[in-house]
Amino acid sequence: MSTQPRRSDRTVTREEALDYLAQAEVGFLALATDNEPYAVPLHFVLQGIPCIFTAPKTGASSTC
Repeated sequence: MSTQPRRSDRTVTREEALDYLAQAEVGFLALATDNEPYAVPLHFVLQGIPCIFTAPKTGASSTC
C-alpha cells in the first residue's frame, strides 16, 4: 500500500489541517459500501493530539 497521496496538489500541512479542524463544528467521514457512497457525521474534540472523534450510535456501521 502506498503512503503517497493520490492528489498531491490537494495536500495540506499539519498546521493547516489543525487550523481547519479548530474552526469546524462537525466533520464528515465519507465511505462507500457496494459502490454506494454515504457520509457519517463526526463530532470531535481538538484538545491537543490526538483528536477525539465520536459518531452517532444509530445508522449504518462498519467493522474494520
